[in-house]
Amino acid sequence: MVVGLAGFAVAGCTGPSGTSATSPVVVDGTPTPSPVPPAPDRCPHALPGRLPHHAMAGVNRFMVPPSPGALVICVSGTRTVVDPAQVAQIAGELNQLKRLRSPHIFACPADFGPTFALFFDYSDGTRLLVQVDSSGCRFATNGRRTGVADTGLLRDLHRLVA
Repeated sequence: MVVGLAGFAVAGCTGPSGTSATSPVVVDGTPTPSPVPPAPDRCPHALPGRLPHHAMAGVNRFMVPPSPGALVICVSGTRTVVDPAQVAQIAGELNQLKRLRSPHIFACPADFGPTFALFFDYSDGTRLLVQVDSSGCRFATNGRRTGVADTGLLRDLHRLVA
């Protein structure tokens, strides 16, 4: 009987043609999520417009909805893939920014700094773009929610792309 169960366990872990299937690692009974491929592969020349209302659940409550699996930062034509351990930290910093209520009208100082395009990728295939202006009014927005980027966030973004 034990031999039959062992054979079943091996058969359950193989894919088509007897190849081994990738299985998430289980720690404390909770499987780790499959790795999310960081995208885009190349930074776009122009950033897309605002998010439609139905684009992604949670964008009205959070700057970055929970559980992004990957982060790509595009700034000044340079693409940086952020270490997976730091993705949650950057998302948390964005979610803690002081929120601006719409509509907002500001007279901003001169804007000489770059705009960071942060592409958060999720395991379900969705992608969220958050734009962070490093000077001027220093707005950060996901297209539905806007906040003011603080010096800690800007320092961390500059450090990640350096």
